[in-house]
Parts: sequence; structure tokens; C-alpha cells
Amino acid sequence: MTFPRQNNFDLIRLLAALQVLVYHLLNHFDVLEKYSLVPIILNQFPGVPIFFFISGFLITASYNKPNSTLKTFFKNRILRIYPALWVCLLFTIILLAFFGEIELKNPKFYLWILAQMTFFQNYSPDIFDSWGVENPNGSL
Repeated sequence: MTFPRQNNFDLIRLLAALQVLVYHLLNHFDVLEKYSLVPIILNQFPGVPIFFFISGFLITASYNKPNSTLKTFFKNRILRIYPALWVCLLFTIILLAFFGEIELKNPKFYLWILAQMTFFQNYSPDIFDSWGVENPNGSL
């Protein structure tokens, strides 16, 4: 009888992502500058390196599966990442439309959409300078 493999990697990644979220939230509201003890506490569990270390381990493990080819690996990675990315993009466009930030006649808007659909999420044209942190989706 075989037992399913159980681990806590997803929980550790969730906690790491939450640490990053809390850190950025507190930084955005200037809590980190007012209370010097808060960053010391938050830095005891550094979210970014932990998240990327665990993610790298899991990605490597998925590549090393028996009977896995490079083609299947990349297909699975694309199917795991891009649907969620496109849902996030759609939600961002809806928010931009709701707040009247979309300039349909501006080609930079369409270039931004194209960039967001690929792996160029760091592209943010100046048409969004008044939105949030000058980027409609700063997390990407």
C-alpha cells in the first residue's frame, strides 16, 4: 500500500507570499518608518528568498518527474502560469475601465495589454502615471 506524498511546501510559499504582502502594505502606509520594531520582526521570515527557493525546488522537481520531456515541462509551466496571468490582466482592465483610466485611442494602451499577456509585465507606459504606484499591476 502506498501513501500519497504530503508536504508543506504550499503552506510555506503561502506564508512567504503573505510576508511580502504585509511588508509592502505596511511600507505603503508608512508603518515601517514609524515603528522600527516591525521591520525587524518581519525580516525574521524573509518572504522573497524563501518563496523563490521553495518555488525553484518545486519547479526542478516537476522537471525531474519520470517520463517528463522538456516539451511537456514547458507546456505544463505555460498552462500553470498564463491562465491566471490573463485573468489578472482582465480584472485589471475592468478596474481601469471602471475608474476611467483607459485611453482607447492611445496605442500605448494596446502595447501595454500585449506586454502584460507575455512576460514583459514590467512595461508600464506613462498613461498610467496617475494610477496607484504608476503601474496598474505593480505586483507583476
